[in-house]
Amino acid sequence: MKKQIFLITTVLFILLILVHAITPIVVSAAPDLSQSMISTSLAVTTLDEVEPRTPISSLPFVITEPGSYYLTSNLTLEATDQNGIEVEANDVTLDLMGFGLFGAGGIEGISIEGKSNVVIRNGTISYLDGDGIYEKGGTGHRIEGVRLEWNGGSGIFLSGIAHTVTNCIATLNGGYGIAAADSCTLDRNTSYSNYLGIYAGTGCTVTNNNLQYNWVAGIQVDSGCNVACNTSCNNQWPDFLPPPTDYDVSVGLIVDGLCNMVKDNTLRSNTETNILIYGSRNAIENNLVTNAQNGIYFMEDGNFYANNRASQNTTDYRNAPSSSGPGDGGGNAAF
Repeated sequence: MKKQIFLITTVLFILLILVHAITPIVVSAAPDLSQSMISTSLAVTTLDEVEPRTPISSLPFVITEPGSYYLTSNLTLEATDQNGIEVEANDVTLDLMGFGLFGAGGIEGISIEGKSNVVIRNGTISYLDGDGIYEKGGTGHRIEGVRLEWNGGSGIFLSGIAHTVTNCIATLNGGYGIAAADSCTLDRNTSYSNYLGIYAGTGCTVTNNNLQYNWVAGIQVDSGCNVACNTSCNNQWPDFLPPPTDYDVSVGLIVDGLCNMVKDNTLRSNTETNILIYGSRNAIENNLVTNAQNGIYFMEDGNFYANNRASQNTTDYRNAPSSSGPGDGGGNAAF
């Protein structure tokens, strides 16, 4: 019985192979992709299609419409009674494209009055008689990655509110390196050899900036500011000029108002005073102050200090004769 089943199975297997061998195999033709590839073009979108941009190739130039603008090369303002670029519209982005805006005269490099949401980035503004960037009465501007040097006025002067200045370098300007009024953020900037490095008004955040060799002070703040993680060193009045008799000079940080938080800053070799505090209800914590006439100098009552470190100052912690001294939260050391 087993032999019969084996023979039947073998015969069926052989027949299956023969049927498969003589059955024609139909091969479907592969689709011709070449034609479709030739007829289909790639849609390439340019930057100007995504964000139409207007070139600026000569000065002076007035921006009257919202949009994106850019410099095409280094540009020089020859006119002595005009601004390089005037922004007369909201919602403007101005990309300097790594080029420079230079003044052979001129008033302001870039002037903005009463506008909102203007962005200026990526270039150099130098040799203006006035300010490199001047703004009045606007809101929400951003200045990013701009170098400002050798301007007769300030590098950046912003008198509106809620502006942001980041990654800028201000050097050798006759006024402020960077000045901003209320509710502004100044972060990761360098201000070097200006009359005053950074000025911040009320309710500002001043963080991670580097200040050196400014004449009056590295930083000056008004009221309600957060001043943290800045480095302010070697700010000093130049030897070739007599210092003013009615103004403090050679200071790392001037706290000139109320309710400021000053924390985690490093201040060194600011000739007169590393931190000078006017006003009251200021908290001065976790700062390192070294190698000045005064480490931390309290001019008014009603302040608080804790966990500061002072070394090699003539006087590490000092109170003005009219002040009864700040609240000592402990942890303040001299070494």
